[in-house]
Amino acid sequence: MNYVIQTINLTKKFSRSVFSRRKFTALDRVNLLIPPGDLFVLLGPNGAGKTTLVKILTTLILPCDGTAYVGGYNVVQNSKKVRQKFGLVADGERSFYWRLTGRQNLMFFATLNNPDARIEQKITRLAELLDITADLDRMVKDYSAGMRQKLSFIRGLLHDPQIIIMDEPFKNLDPITKEHLVRFIKEDLVGKLKKTVFLTTHNLYEAQDLGTTIAIMHHGKITKIGSLDELKAVTRSVNTIQITYTKQTDFNTHDFKKNTLSIPRENLYDFIDKIRVDGGEIVKIERSESTLLEIYRKFTGTDAENSC
Repeated sequence: MNYVIQTINLTKKFSRSVFSRRKFTALDRVNLLIPPGDLFVLLGPNGAGKTTLVKILTTLILPCDGTAYVGGYNVVQNSKKVRQKFGLVADGERSFYWRLTGRQNLMFFATLNNPDARIEQKITRLAELLDITADLDRMVKDYSAGMRQKLSFIRGLLHDPQIIIMDEPFKNLDPITKEHLVRFIKEDLVGKLKKTVFLTTHNLYEAQDLGTTIAIMHHGKITKIGSLDELKAVTRSVNTIQITYTKQTDFNTHDFKKNTLSIPRENLYDFIDKIRVDGGEIVKIERSESTLLEIYRKFTGTDAENSC
């Protein structure tokens, strides 16, 4: 299989200060294989190394060791080719000229990237998709955070890249704007246009809602990777049982209520006996399914920020 993003033992170290020889490891031998059409979510707490990885993949900084390929090209040896293969969606707060209109900003960045006679039509089409047409001719200084982030999405898509790299694209967005952009990524970018999306987040719900593949990063390392079902299978507790049972609420009318409860495995038989003594009946017994929060805790030893 041809992978659109591939990293091999990718490592990056930074000096702790200008005057210090001591270094800390931001990325520690990261290995990734991302196939075409994947919606890949990199989940990790702040400081895990997510943005450092994005900067290497987008040729903004160089790795200290290892290799990375984007669109089949080496990010160090063929950086110009790599930049033609991806679109970057980052924080829109500081990445536009605030005294230009949204349209003027997009025209400027499009001209820098790759002049195209159809650029105005592309801007109009993408603005319609993201419901920002009415605001394109307003100055960016008057935009809300959500509008600037939508503008960032458009800028990243203007040259029609097959790979979209997104670094915390929902930060500081209100729930309605966020829902709109999540739907746009899943239904339009990946679903209809068959793009490959690489997205970073520290939010569990975003990872769960979006990720076809989820990689968990902690202290610069990929601690686990797989689909949500695969991650749940690895962490499924063998000591907890989920039991569904009926409980008689009115002995005169024989009205029964269905209940579901998770209990320790060692208490299972005592609990069954109690249900039967109370006139209830066992409906289903199964192992409890791990939540993404439990998975996250297992592979990072911490809670995800803003996960609740």
